[in-house]
Amino acid sequence: MTISPAFQVALIAMLASLPTTSHALDASVAPLVVISNGVSEYTVSLAADASPSERRAADEIASYLGRIGGCVLSVTSPERAQRPVIAVGPGAAAAVDKAIDLGGLGDEGILLRTHGRDLILTGGPGAKRGTLYAVETFLQDVAGVRWWSPTATDVPTSPSLVVPILDRRYVPRFEYRDPFWKLAFDADWAAHNRVNGPYRTFTPAHGGGVSYAGDAAFVHSFYALVPPAEHVVAHPEWFSLIKGKRTAKAAQLCLSNPAVLEVAIERSRAWLREHPDASILSISQNDMPDAARSGRCTCEPCLAIEAEEGSQMGPVLRFVNAVAMRLEKEFPRVAFDTLAYQYTRTPTTKTVPRPNVIIRLCSIENSFSHPLDSETNADFRNDLRGWHRICDRLYVWGYTTSYSHYLLPFPDLRVLGPNIALYADNGVRGVLEQGNHASAGADFAELRGWVLAQLLWDPTRDGDRLVDEFVTGYYREAAPFIRSYIDLVHDRCEASGARAQIDLGPDAPFFTADLVVRSEALLAQARSAVAAQPELLRRVELVGVPIRYVALTRWQFLKRDPAASAWPFPDRAGVIADVERICADHDVIRIEDQGNADANIPLLRLRYGPPRPDTAPRPRGFERIAEGDYIDLQDGEFSVWQRPTNGWKADDQASDGMAAWMPGDHDHWNIYLPLSTVTAPRLTGIWTAFMAVRVDQDEAAGKPAGTAFTCGVHDRGPDAKAVLALSVACADLADDRYHVYRLGAFTPAASHYLWAAPAANARVRSVSIDRIILVRGDHSGVDASEP
Repeated sequence: MTISPAFQVALIAMLASLPTTSHALDASVAPLVVISNGVSEYTVSLAADASPSERRAADEIASYLGRIGGCVLSVTSPERAQRPVIAVGPGAAAAVDKAIDLGGLGDEGILLRTHGRDLILTGGPGAKRGTLYAVETFLQDVAGVRWWSPTATDVPTSPSLVVPILDRRYVPRFEYRDPFWKLAFDADWAAHNRVNGPYRTFTPAHGGGVSYAGDAAFVHSFYALVPPAEHVVAHPEWFSLIKGKRTAKAAQLCLSNPAVLEVAIERSRAWLREHPDASILSISQNDMPDAARSGRCTCEPCLAIEAEEGSQMGPVLRFVNAVAMRLEKEFPRVAFDTLAYQYTRTPTTKTVPRPNVIIRLCSIENSFSHPLDSETNADFRNDLRGWHRICDRLYVWGYTTSYSHYLLPFPDLRVLGPNIALYADNGVRGVLEQGNHASAGADFAELRGWVLAQLLWDPTRDGDRLVDEFVTGYYREAAPFIRSYIDLVHDRCEASGARAQIDLGPDAPFFTADLVVRSEALLAQARSAVAAQPELLRRVELVGVPIRYVALTRWQFLKRDPAASAWPFPDRAGVIADVERICADHDVIRIEDQGNADANIPLLRLRYGPPRPDTAPRPRGFERIAEGDYIDLQDGEFSVWQRPTNGWKADDQASDGMAAWMPGDHDHWNIYLPLSTVTAPRLTGIWTAFMAVRVDQDEAAGKPAGTAFTCGVHDRGPDAKAVLALSVACADLADDRYHVYRLGAFTPAASHYLWAAPAANARVRSVSIDRIILVRGDHSGVDASEP
């Protein structure tokens, strides 16, 4: 796509305004006129023995300059090239400047230099990607090319290109740079934006990238190294001792057992021989829900190591060091990484990582609406500094979306720049910023991918200015409205004090009816601004999906708010249809990290699409309760885990025609409803909780026996505890119709949530929840009834 003259002027002004840091380019009174009146006298010079990536670099500079100026530049050898030249690669550079010093550039360092009338763009001798990155940097920073996304490239057009005097030598601060977003896996886009992480189909022409020894060796590799299916029966002692019992279920390895070390070493050796180009192999803990449920081994030797090291990381680090020491002679160019994650995040006090060991510090517990250098995230900041003191190769695994709700607005754009600068200031040498890696889409995926790539290449860049640059360039005439929308969401989040963590949900306090109304007004203006430009309209429409997702997921709750008097959507069916159309157009197949991808987007229609009344009829016995004392929370507002095993179904007995349901063969709390958005000012004082439940029993299973279901109110605060609990027996069920059960009276708090679960009873086919009702005061005399 070519860009308009007006945008070119804006782009030039933007580049001129960039601060004079390592990425800014010095001007001179003696510039090089590379293109004049659509003609270039320059030839691209490339050595005959150039590598595939250097050849790609030469072809790219010739091609893009030709597109910019409408001219033709040929690529030829230094011996045949007529001066002036654009010398690409170390061989051509040496032919121009025999005294040139390319030492210390490594695989990715770059040199951009004018030499008389010649231009040198090169990396170091034998560098895998340096020369290619030199060309990409020149095309972006000097020529104004932007690779916004794999499908959106802006190439300015001008009959002239004047290059200032250049002498820029730069080695990237981070040796590993990985915006872990689906769109960023495109190999061409990654090379253009100097991203080098795995899972890209890099070819020799791209110069390769950082590579792990196969998918199993990328992360959470303990059970790939020592598979329980092969060993747990014969050697239960190789696995965690938990509560006095050896187990491989929801567990880790027994890292103090010498036999486990030998098995892990042999499997690692096999992986590395199968992948001779690998540069890293991960020896890392299994993924668990949180630090409290780590599954770590608590045998005496493992606990003794933890005590010696002052950290539960102790057994892990000693184990990884031992593998790294044993294999470094055979694989001298390979590093062995492990995670400082959840229970292993605290640095050790005695053992330090070997030089060929990488510590990957994970920030999963943090608030990403606050800078990592803030007091809100003080524990992580302290761990970062602690690892910096003892670790030569420190990497960070960060998070840039909500994994419970990929489509949700995620207000972290203001902290991306400060966080990455913090990493650089604390000796971090590699960064992965995880986003929606499984699907296109999510909140501002293209923007995040591009901004993160720029920051990872040069962490001195200003993150806010990069966001402005992307918004201006990618959304064009709609940019002012898009920027105002971004600011609105971030301002509301900051004002609420909310912590945007990786499980951020639509129940966060800043997702209000007023935010939906104001956001949709701005996005309507954005759509109008580009209505006559189909591609730009398509981009802007995708921006609007997250706020519509908020509206869908909280429809009934938000419409109870007085601010919803200006509600912008006539009905849910229209919103669902728009979201489905836009998602299909952009290949968005996931709305969350869990579940079957094929069913992810259809889940929206299943959960929110069927026509439902905004107000369902009240159950018998609740008719006379005052409007302000009665809150009806329908199944569409519930969260349901472990889908599609649990989920939503049409139910003509339910008050709104739909119900959340669970099979009866488990006892997990898979249906729950946080009260965090229904608390102040509405839920002050004492309230009584009721739940409308229907149980489908298997009559062939014999006489009713055992528990049918359980439900209650739980406090997930620091002192996690039960607030209310109810257990209903199969023998007490009158029929398979809905009944309203009283859980009890309580004083609601933002940390409370209501939950329901089956009881793993073979007699119970399923448990369905129609709605939860909250009534002001203590209503202990209300009996069960049909809804």
